[in-house]
Amino acid sequence: MKGKKEALPYLILILGLCALALGSALWPRAGGESFLTSLERHEAERGVRLRVTGEYAGVEASRDVVVYVKPKETTREDIRQRLLACKERLPELILGENESLRQVKEPLYLIEQDGKTGVVLRWESDHPGLVDEKGRVNRLAAESNPYATLRAELFLEGQTDQWSCRVRVIQPLQGKQIEKAIQEAIEKERGRLSENTSGQALSLTKRTEEGVGLKWESASPFGIGFYIFSAAGGCLIIYDYRRRKKHRLQEAQRFQVEMDFPDFLDKIVIMLYAGLVLTDAFDRIARDYRQYRGKENRRILYEEWLRVLEHAGNSNGSLAEGLLTLGKRWEVKALTRFTILAADHLQRGNPLAERLLEESRNLRNQQKSRAEELGRLADTKLTFPLLLILMALVVMTVAPTMLEMGI
Repeated sequence: MKGKKEALPYLILILGLCALALGSALWPRAGGESFLTSLERHEAERGVRLRVTGEYAGVEASRDVVVYVKPKETTREDIRQRLLACKERLPELILGENESLRQVKEPLYLIEQDGKTGVVLRWESDHPGLVDEKGRVNRLAAESNPYATLRAELFLEGQTDQWSCRVRVIQPLQGKQIEKAIQEAIEKERGRLSENTSGQALSLTKRTEEGVGLKWESASPFGIGFYIFSAAGGCLIIYDYRRRKKHRLQEAQRFQVEMDFPDFLDKIVIMLYAGLVLTDAFDRIARDYRQYRGKENRRILYEEWLRVLEHAGNSNGSLAEGLLTLGKRWEVKALTRFTILAADHLQRGNPLAERLLEESRNLRNQQKSRAEELGRLADTKLTFPLLLILMALVVMTVAPTMLEMGI
């Protein structure tokens, strides 16, 4: 009993659904007037699925069909009304991001076709430098005349109409707005030049319709700052190269002086112990060098010595001061010590031969030590090239065997 009570609601629901289905099937027949008598037309063709029942001599037959409802044939009045509706919508359609046509700051949206009415539009402007037929706005040109009249010719199924409006472009521009307007004018001119195919050469515009002056030049991937920096860097490189070259020359000359000075000092010592005075020894060395030297045999130390002697002889200057100046200029310790001892001897007559003999011995020992040091340094410099040669020999020896083994 309990199970029958629980199933009763489901039974009532099923009976209700069956009654509803039967009623919906019989209602059109009972009402008579409830059958469809017409189908509404739309702007575009559409297909409507219908069930149609035919009756003849008490016999009925039904089938499902699809009826294609074509749009209503447009009359001249309908076209006129659609053109009028499009004209009423245009002030709002072309605004774009502007508040009104009296305060235009951004490009206008000059549509080519109204999607709602199907009207095709063609635009013209009496001030294309301010607002062109594409709706592009040049606020730079608003300084002289901020007004432009836009005219639209409307086409629809063979009929035409016209519409016009007067727009006002806001001026002045400031800061980035001016830069943006200039960039837009440049881009517009670039597009015009890219489409130009007439003439042997392409003429570049000096001033656009918007009043923007243009200066054309070959574009470089680098700015002027790069060239200034490059020029400064080049000057620094040349200066550094010349400075290094001069320094290397001075070092080479100083090295030559250091190498020649021990022999020069030995000659002075021998002449002093032979009984010559210092000035006569200087003259003898100078005379021998003049006979020996040639264009390719000039030695820096002896050349400097000749200049000191010639200066002292021609200007009646002090030979001692010339010797001191020579020692300071070359900054060679041994030469500086010798010039001080020689100048002291010339000015005060202090003994010189024994002190120069001791100086000569010290120089020879120093020269020997330096030669040994240069020899050790040469061995060190040769280590890396020898390693490269050894690696090459190893590769040449091992490579054929590895190739044969397929490694």
